[in-house]
Amino acid sequence: MKIGKHLEVLNGKEIKEIRKQLEKQFDFKGTFDFVFLRNNKDKLYVLNRAIEFINVEEFWVDSAGLYFAKVQPDGLRLTVEGSQLIGPFCEKNVISISPELKHEWLKGNDFEVDINEDVLIIVKSGNDFLGCAKVKNGKVLNSLSKSRRLHVVNEVLEE
Repeated sequence: MKIGKHLEVLNGKEIKEIRKQLEKQFDFKGTFDFVFLRNNKDKLYVLNRAIEFINVEEFWVDSAGLYFAKVQPDGLRLTVEGSQLIGPFCEKNVISISPELKHEWLKGNDFEVDINEDVLIIVKSGNDFLGCAKVKNGKVLNSLSKSRRLHVVNEVLEE
């Protein structure tokens, strides 16, 4: 089913494929209580199941839902919100970082890890899930968008 011009509601078979991919990448053990949408750029969005009770054909819909992940050849690259939704239910390829490294991550910096394969991981610090990243040659490549990065402004206020 189409919602608007660019969004398509995924059917059960397509959702099973997403689940299989998440199980393969992250050993995901949770359940989905939302509807998945995909746009023409292979971005996945999630939406409350209440959408099933609305006749969307009566509305002009340009966008809907929460951006969850991007479908890429190497797997699903989760957004920060996507990692927060499924991270607590994942048991593989989730790395915990220190609070100091968390600040570096939020500034957009890469860091080294002892992982020898190229893989997508979920980054967390304490109970905070910070997003998804690609590990390449033992380095976690930060993909946090510039608009979401932590910017520190040091100003001396003169009186």
